[in-house]
Amino acid sequence: MHAADGVTRLRPEELPLARAFAGETVRDMEVVIVLPGRPRRHLLARGQAITHPDGRKLGAVVAFRDVSEARRAAAALAESERRFRTVVESMDEGVIITDLDDVIQHVNPSALALTGYALDELLGRAAFATLIPREAHGEFRERMRRRRRGVAERYEVEHVRKDGTRIWV
Repeated sequence: MHAADGVTRLRPEELPLARAFAGETVRDMEVVIVLPGRPRRHLLARGQAITHPDGRKLGAVVAFRDVSEARRAAAALAESERRFRTVVESMDEGVIITDLDDVIQHVNPSALALTGYALDELLGRAAFATLIPREAHGEFRERMRRRRRGVAERYEVEHVRKDGTRIWV
């Protein structure tokens, strides 16, 4: 049995059952089972001592929950997010990602260069209120309503740069 890093072998006194028998309450201790020719198994251990009503220690009990698939899914998601971020950050096109309430969640370097804003000036702000000319707010709000209903559209829209000049994107 190995520590959560999957490399360090646990000493006998570090094993969940030994810790529980020693009187420690073990909660969500991650261990890794490494067997030759088999995939690693990530387990969460919970355990505690079993005592007699008079206080004598009778033993200990430990339960394990296999979280291998969750760990693999989390690693795959992290890798997918890393690849996505690499692509978006290296694009020549400006990319501004908003949530369904039009709050800016991400801006790539090209979009910052196009708009003239610094990252901290855009993140967390409403895109339409910051970048869309006032006279186009009604049309943009209608697009947002369609977007919330799941309608995906491609369109060009005029943006107002930080210096007040306008650009079509």
